[in-house]
Amino acid sequence: GHALARKGRNACLQEMLLWKSASANARFQSRFFIDLRRPRNTTRVFALSDIHFDHRENEDWVHTIDDSAFQEDVLIVAGNVADSKVAVGRCLTTLKQKFRRVFYTVGNHE
Repeated sequence: GHALARKGRNACLQEMLLWKSASANARFQSRFFIDLRRPRNTTRVFALSDIHFDHRENEDWVHTIDDSAFQEDVLIVAGNVADSKVAVGRCLTTLKQKFRRVFYTVGNHE
């Protein structure tokens, strides 16, 4: 149990090191200035945790989130997205298509 959780957490932490690439930095720079010019009070912030995307009914639920209703909004995903790196990636990719920004932190299932 705990050894598997630590292994998954360590794999996710290793992936985070890749986010400091030149392309990630360029994305950050371009998005920062877009957000800087955004009118005040036009963005909502939502938070989710314990999505467990690797359970079919939860994956289906994520896919039912409207594709356009949250394009100006931010989502904080507070851990426990899935048990595998592949499922975490699929979930975050899906959510990034639905929200302007998605911020993610690992939980005890990653």
